[in-house]
Parts: sequence; structure tokens; C-alpha cells
Amino acid sequence: MTTNQTVGSYWFRANVEEACRSYNNGAGRSIFTYAGANVSQPNSTSSQISSCDDEGPLIPRWPTTVPQDTFSAQAQTLEVDVELPGLGKNNGDIIVWAVNMTAMNVDWEFPVLSYVYKGNTSYPDDENLISISNEAKWTYWIIQETPSSTVPIPHPIHLHGHHFFILGTGTGVWSPNNKLQFDNPPRRDSATLPGGGWLVIAFRADNPGAWLMHCHIAWHISDGLGVTFLEGIDSIAPAPADYDPTCRDWTSYYKHAAYLKIDSGL
Repeated sequence: MTTNQTVGSYWFRANVEEACRSYNNGAGRSIFTYAGANVSQPNSTSSQISSCDDEGPLIPRWPTTVPQDTFSAQAQTLEVDVELPGLGKNNGDIIVWAVNMTAMNVDWEFPVLSYVYKGNTSYPDDENLISISNEAKWTYWIIQETPSSTVPIPHPIHLHGHHFFILGTGTGVWSPNNKLQFDNPPRRDSATLPGGGWLVIAFRADNPGAWLMHCHIAWHISDGLGVTFLEGIDSIAPAPADYDPTCRDWTSYYKHAAYLKIDSGL
């Protein structure tokens, strides 16, 4: 923020573009007042937001090239229908997340890592879980909003455990013929999936654990916009000594908690 304006009071705005449409009142506001100014109702005006697109073009200061040959070869023979809701992968390094799946339901009392620590692979369907390898390999995600989506608007997709590279995004149905950027693409932890469109991202799988990828509009996760991925399950560190006692304490606390889970839990 550059604070070089005339001393006075100004609106500090968090406005929402109409095209995003997933909001209540459409604006968050506070008053920013310079030292020495009388506190008063600001009369500053706002700039207009023209779309829900990510800002750009963004050029990372630390250049990185994402391997292209692996993705290009596998994408041409991809045996996953991106228009059918679901979460799947080919026999290689590509994962397809066609949103509008099972409503995610995170169990606070028995999280995914508890299954891992106990050697139980009967993961609940409503965790929307998929496993990926570790070994610092690149993994590529094709995220497609399907025609049957109940919330066919732009979605801010957020990843836990990693930063990712945005290889491309567009409207309509993704195709292997879509042009992608592998040479120094933008690096983010969130990016916009266009309404009725697609988003392709990539990241190096070098952080074993149970991670989430989800829409950052919380209630959309209950509409199928959240997935769990287990990364490098054989490399996940053993449970710490206080894991089970902490889980027991949580269960005891939650029986009498003031606020109980009412949505996806994420």
C-alpha cells in the first residue's frame, strides 16, 4: 500500500464483482485515517472491478520451467472424461477433477491422517480422496467445472501444502489442444476456475501428507468443490507421541462444545 495521499479519511474497500455473485452484501468497508486528520465520513470513490479473473499477467521473479513433455504425451491419451463429475487420474501423472462431486464431509474426530496411522484404507467416500505418489515428481491437475454444476460461477481454487503453477485457464471444456504455459508460469496457492470453464495447474509432489484442494468460498465445499489427496503415503512421518491423547481430548471437548459442525467441516 502506498500512503501518499492528502491527509484525511478514506474508504478502505473490499468490493466484489457482480460476475462473482457469491456474496451477501457485496462489499466490506473500513475507514483509513491519516495521522493528524479529523475522523470523518470519507467521500473517496472506488475503482471498478471488471471481472472475476485473476490479476495479471504475473511474471515470477524466480524463473521456473515446468516439464512439458510428460504432460503433453499423457494428455493426448487421457482416458478420463472431463465432462463427467468425478475425481480420477490416468496411469501417469495427470489428475482430473471434474467438480460437482460428493459433498465433502470432514470428520473432525477421525481425520484422514488417523486412517493412515492405523493402516486403515477404508476412507469415507465423502472425503473425496485420491492418492498421489511422492518422489518429488511433477503432478498435473486438470480442473473442469462440469455442465451439471449446481454453482456454475467462478471459483477461487486453493491448495494446501504447496504452491502451484498456473499452466492455463479458459472457458468451455478443456482440450489437449488448449495452449498452456510451461515456461515461467505464475506461481500461486489460489487461482480462479472460470464459471463453466477449466484450470490446469502443476506442482512438484515433494511434501508427504494429507492435503486439501478446495474452493475458497466455504459453503461451496458442501456442493462438491473440495478434494483430499494423500501424497506419498509411505513417506508420511509416524504419528507424534501426543497424537492419540490430543484426539481423545478433542473428543471429550467436542461433546460439550459451544459451536458444532454444521457444514463440510473444512
